[in-house]
Amino acid sequence: MVHNTEVQKNKVFIINTAVLKDPCIMFYCGALLFISISYQCLFLLLPSRSQEIDDKDFKAATLVSLIGVVEVASRILSSVIWDIPSMKSIYKRLCGITLYMFVIGLMLFLIPLMKTNMQLMIVCVITGAFSGGLVTVSFIILIDLSGVDMYKDALAVRLVFAGIASFVGPPIAASLLDLTGTTAASFYFLSGCSVLSILLVSLLSYLLWTRERRLLPHSVSTVMLVMKDSLEDHDVHLSYF
Repeated sequence: MVHNTEVQKNKVFIINTAVLKDPCIMFYCGALLFISISYQCLFLLLPSRSQEIDDKDFKAATLVSLIGVVEVASRILSSVIWDIPSMKSIYKRLCGITLYMFVIGLMLFLIPLMKTNMQLMIVCVITGAFSGGLVTVSFIILIDLSGVDMYKDALAVRLVFAGIASFVGPPIAASLLDLTGTTAASFYFLSGCSVLSILLVSLLSYLLWTRERRLLPHSVSTVMLVMKDSLEDHDVHLSYF
């Protein structure tokens, strides 16, 4: 019995299960799952979309490279923007990631409508710029929700959801491509995933707002009690206490 008790005390858990019980973190990871499906499948479908335009002098790899270059620059710029003191509110960051998701979803919706590779390049530049900002702010929001102590656990959950997106998204996008013979249905599916991610982020914002409203009266009453005790210590009496 003593040996079993010592084993229980020395047991190290891989992940703090409190993260899994936090609805805000789970809704947020769910939103990132759907936007990850959209972003990852984009690289799978872009070469096929470029071939549909049938421009023999254009290399489809140029589109993928263009997104990567613009995204790196966007990550650097976004890290500076979101470090500005006035931008450190979690609600502003949630508005920012919602904007990123909306623009990415809009670009995915527009890709099937593009008729030339030059138009595709413009869409890819915009997508890369906003996807870089999304990646940057997504990790900042995660630490805002989980705190420093549970960040590693929340990050593990976030990476698991990203893995699920990699496992689920490409087969669905490829199946739609095989069934329809064109990339249009697949891109519309990816755009729909972006819409779902926006809805989940909106729900997250509402949950945070209601949580703050529940905590506010308790916080105010606590401050008033502390003030009352401090005033009584100095022999100051206020009738409204």
